[in-house]
Amino acid sequence: MPPSCAHLFVIAVCVAASCPARADDTPKADMTLTEACLAKAGDDHAKRACVGIAAEACIATPDGESNVGMGWCLGSEGDWWEARRAAASQALAAAALEADAANRDAGVEVPEVAPRAVAADTAWAAWRDAECAVDEAFWGGGSGTGVAVTACRMTLAAERALRLERLVADYGTR
Repeated sequence: MPPSCAHLFVIAVCVAASCPARADDTPKADMTLTEACLAKAGDDHAKRACVGIAAEACIATPDGESNVGMGWCLGSEGDWWEARRAAASQALAAAALEADAANRDAGVEVPEVAPRAVAADTAWAAWRDAECAVDEAFWGGGSGTGVAVTACRMTLAAERALRLERLVADYGTR
C-alpha cells in the first residue's frame, strides 16, 4: 500500500526535527561586493546599480541556484539593506528633531519635520508590503513566489535606504 500524503508529511516533519538546519550552511550574499560598489559609486544613480550584485553573485554559486538558495541569497542582502534603511531612518529622525528644535528656538513657524518623517516611514512600509504583494499575487503561490517577494523586499529596502541616506546627507548637518 503506497504511503498517503499525511504519512509522508509526518515522516518529513520527523526528519526535519532530527536534522536541524545549520545557519552556517545557508548561502549568504558577500556584502563586501556591495560595499565596494557603493564606495566607487559617484552619484545616487550609480549607487542604485549596486543593489542586488551581492545576491546575484551568491545565486551564481552551486548553493545559491535553487529557489531555497536564491531566497537565502536575496534575504541576506535584503537584511543588510534593511539594517541600513533602519539606521538611516533613525539618523533622519534625529536630524528632524534637531531641525524642529532649531526652528522653534529661532521662532520660525514652519511645519514640523519629525512627524512627517515618521509618517513617511510608516507609509513607506505599508507601500512596500502592498507592492511586494503584487509580485506574490502574480506568482500565485508557485515555487518562485518566495524568491519574488524576497527580491522585491530587498530592492525596495535598498532604494529606501539610499533615499534616506541622501536626505540625511542633505539635511542632517544643518
